[in-house]
Amino acid sequence: MTLLIYRSTPIIDGKSQAEILNNGRMADRCHGNRFSQSFERAIMERKLKQKQYYNRNTTEQSQLSTGQTVRLRDQNDKTWDTRSKVLNQVAPRSYLVQTEGGKIYRRHRKDILQCNEQFIPTYGDNHCNVMSGLIGISSQESSHDENTQPLMSDKYG
Repeated sequence: MTLLIYRSTPIIDGKSQAEILNNGRMADRCHGNRFSQSFERAIMERKLKQKQYYNRNTTEQSQLSTGQTVRLRDQNDKTWDTRSKVLNQVAPRSYLVQTEGGKIYRRHRKDILQCNEQFIPTYGDNHCNVMSGLIGISSQESSHDENTQPLMSDKYG
């Protein structure tokens, strides 16, 4: 069986050793039938139609900018209670946000709601720039206190 698979594997110009040797195709169970172009075109059209049906009710969400005030969806009761600001984008559709209480979360774009409210931090002044390295501010620009403990590790920076 292994020898059959080896000899029927395409190597040169899409032809296998057996095809070159015998001037014809060998039937094998592993590589299946080679489809005609019309059959492949029909498959592609069917995939395209399926994609259109799948995406018919989707909308493209806008990008969020650093420092923008947003609301976070509560994971338990699905309300938009927590006011936060965007620190940075860590992946497509994924953002690091900081709440008014100083906690930092990574959230998917579907769980973030844009708002035109003012962000009012309720934590102490010496914690304001703890995440300065994360959002791209140099250590000279931040007023980071040496005695302040970081809120999270540098795995996102």
